[in-house]
Amino acid sequence: MRNEEIRTRHSVKVFLAVIGAIATGLGIFTGGYLVGHDILPPDSMPPNAGVRITELEFEGKSITDWWSSIVEVPREIAVVGTSGELPSGWKIWVCVLTPNMRYYPQREPIDNKNGWRLDSVGIGLDRTDETGKQFSVCAVLANEDASQEFYEDATTYHLGLTSLPSGAIICDQVIVVRR
Repeated sequence: MRNEEIRTRHSVKVFLAVIGAIATGLGIFTGGYLVGHDILPPDSMPPNAGVRITELEFEGKSITDWWSSIVEVPREIAVVGTSGELPSGWKIWVCVLTPNMRYYPQREPIDNKNGWRLDSVGIGLDRTDETGKQFSVCAVLANEDASQEFYEDATTYHLGLTSLPSGAIICDQVIVVRR
């Protein structure tokens, strides 16, 4: 069953990569940017403002080399990052993409001061069936409308979003495995 689960995950990743490449190609072809479900003209989308995840922290550990091995994490971690100056009205949100493909924005946007940190980022719901599952920790740049959708889900609904809202773009992400 484990090999079958790995093959299924791999197939899903390949499918998403192909869809992403097609969408990116379409955006480049039209001279725009893919944001949420929309392709925005070049003058309406800011650059990613250098938004990057630089470190994951948990249990006294600081992980900065997640690309070299699988990072197994507990239920809660801290996410540390950097960014440049954000355009007016744009905010950085940390969202966790779950195995069931729902984006869970964390409590509030990050106060951007070039270096940022968000403690208590929830990786899953602390259920035993989440052990060994992959999650993506995403640094997302969002305009005012997308930020409002994130805020409503994070503070009221807590249902997660099936896709990024229009006006939101993933600038960086780290794949982790829940232990």
